[in-house]
Amino acid sequence: SHITLTMIDLPTVFPDITPIPQNEGKEPPVCSISYAPEFVQAHDYLRALLRSDERSQRALDLTTACLEMNPANYTVWHYRRRILTTLHGGGVGGEMDEEVIDKDLEFADTLGGTNPKNYQLWYHRRALLEIRFRNANQGGRVEAAQKELGYVDKILEDDSKNYHAWSHRQWIVRTVNNPQLWKSEVDYSHSKILDDPRNNSAWNQRWFATHEGQIALSSAASEGPTGNTCNDLKGGRVILPLDVAAEEAHYALCGAKLDPYNESPWRYLIGVLMEQWRFAQREGNEVENVTNATNLITDNIAQIREMKQSLEDQPPAPDLASVPCVSLISALVDLLEIFVQNKGLLEEASTLCRTLAEVDYVRRKYWRKREQDVRSQIETLN
Repeated sequence: SHITLTMIDLPTVFPDITPIPQNEGKEPPVCSISYAPEFVQAHDYLRALLRSDERSQRALDLTTACLEMNPANYTVWHYRRRILTTLHGGGVGGEMDEEVIDKDLEFADTLGGTNPKNYQLWYHRRALLEIRFRNANQGGRVEAAQKELGYVDKILEDDSKNYHAWSHRQWIVRTVNNPQLWKSEVDYSHSKILDDPRNNSAWNQRWFATHEGQIALSSAASEGPTGNTCNDLKGGRVILPLDVAAEEAHYALCGAKLDPYNESPWRYLIGVLMEQWRFAQREGNEVENVTNATNLITDNIAQIREMKQSLEDQPPAPDLASVPCVSLISALVDLLEIFVQNKGLLEEASTLCRTLAEVDYVRRKYWRKREQDVRSQIETLN
């Protein structure tokens, strides 16, 4: 259990310690911070303990008191971990055992409720879990990871776009690198997308899980995958196998059909398809890869055209009857422009750019420039 020291306790607990006041410099500060008296006293004792590098139970209790007053103090968190290692280093390799780690994760949780975006809290959790993962077997690592992912889910329930929470999830899954966790993370991102289809963080997490997860899934397979797989890396990027890319493109289109005015699924779709095209265009790549990528993209272009026509014939609301769907059309332009040798597709892209310049008023100059670029490419084909 964690003991919180009070102002009355400190002189009694530290009779042999001379507090060290904060050094304000030679000149008095122009605008000094008005700390609470208990804050000043606790940190004066803390500075004295840091100077002597005392690692005792009373020092640990003092860090508890200081962190409850200011959970963002990185120095105190670092000092606390050193104390815990000294006091409870009976685990594997002289490091903290599971019980100590779990108790301090719970302590961090009590402070994190009001500080869900506190860098120091998240780093402390990560530092403790690094020890936990390092000293556990695979089953223990997965169990610990699932427990921590449950904690992160609790944070995301309150704020579904908490960058620190999503980053922590990625670190956990990547560190443990277990196929079960990668598959579960794809499902988790799907659940978050269903909760809020406009949550870019959830779409980003799906991209992360489907791409980096391919490495773990391939390693776990008895036979290595064939074709353009995750083993084809360029600049540290993972390329999805063609069948997985087709599934992800279909997933994105389904999301776009639910709300064509939501840009998130369109950007996800473009990312998946452009990735396949760039891979197919690499020097020395087989003609089959180019054909497969071409077929995948042209199939999606056809589906987007159908969606566009459907929106024009049956607009989702009366006030949208005469307003083209910018997100849909801009995605269509991106795909049409891929085929730089196809004059017909480039003409279509040029026309759509002209439409966007009229309806997407804020970016009208951008779309005019895009149209000029497409027209220039068409001129080279004449």
